[in-house]
Amino acid sequence: MYRGANALSAWIALQDKPVEMGCMSFVAGSHRMLDVADMGTNDQDAWPEIAPEIGWGPRVTLPLQAGDCTFHYRMTFHMAGPNQLEDWRVGFVIIFVDASARYSGKKHVVTDPLQLAPDTIPPDDMFPPLASFYEEP
Repeated sequence: MYRGANALSAWIALQDKPVEMGCMSFVAGSHRMLDVADMGTNDQDAWPEIAPEIGWGPRVTLPLQAGDCTFHYRMTFHMAGPNQLEDWRVGFVIIFVDASARYSGKKHVVTDPLQLAPDTIPPDDMFPPLASFYEEP
C-alpha cells in the first residue's frame, strides 16, 4: 500500500476471536526479513514461491478476547483464517504510517475506493498526521 515507509498496524478484537472464527496468525520471524518484496495483502498462496524462506515457516495463531490487541510491522507476514462460525467476525484496525509514505498504486482494501495516484502522498484529510517528532534540517 505504501512505498518506502515504516508502518505499524494495531488490530483490536471487538469480540472474542477463537481459531474457528479466523483469528490472526503471523509467520514467526518474518518481521526481521527486511529484504523480502512487499507482496501486498491478498496473495497468501504465492508466499512459498515468492519467499520460500517464509512461505512455509511456522505460524503463530493468536485467539483473542474482546478488547485484546495485536501490533505488527507492515512487512510481517500475517493472515486471518476463514470464519467457520455463523457469527460475523468484527474487529478494528488502525495503521500508523510515517509522513514520508507514498501510495504504491497496489490494490488494497483501504485505498482501492480512494482513487489515489501512484507515488503521491495521501491527502491529510483522509490520512491525518498525528504528530511531528522532528523537523527536517
